[in-house]
Amino acid sequence: MSEKRFIPKKHNSDYTIRKKYMWSNHSMVFCDIDDTLISGMITDLMRVAWDEYRCSVAVKILMAIQAISGWFNVINEVRNIIMIKYKAGSKIYFLTARHESIFTKLLLHRIFKGRIKYTLIELGCDKPEVDKLLAAESLMQHKYDKEDIMPTAVLIEDNKKTIDAFRNNLLYDIVEIEVIK
Repeated sequence: MSEKRFIPKKHNSDYTIRKKYMWSNHSMVFCDIDDTLISGMITDLMRVAWDEYRCSVAVKILMAIQAISGWFNVINEVRNIIMIKYKAGSKIYFLTARHESIFTKLLLHRIFKGRIKYTLIELGCDKPEVDKLLAAESLMQHKYDKEDIMPTAVLIEDNKKTIDAFRNNLLYDIVEIEVIK
């Protein structure tokens, strides 16, 4: 008699992803960067430098160190979702609360190595839940006005307030990322 053994599924202890896709095709993908596409010590230091001290100089230095040195962890499942959606024809937007910086562009180039075309929207804001929703709604409205087709989108995000702001709109599917610290 053969014995069945329980083999646990491989579990990545760095993050948890909760997702739900209602549509197979999405016109657009809106993805956050920090603690969504990437995680790591520099990202944590950037958050502390901004949330606790409002020190934009320290954040800019940390962004440079992160992009140049490659000190970040890519959340591969998020990168894979973006690659799949891009190949399926979705327009990719990186929608971040970061201030405008050449280092964010360098970071994204290091991650995707020029394999996708995307639009980077650096809001430089304190209330991403408001500003990200306004930016996404404006882009969706522009697409609707231009093509006369109701767009649908995926939001990939870690910030609970931002997720809650998008949750009430049926045109968005949400991939919720939770980085375990």
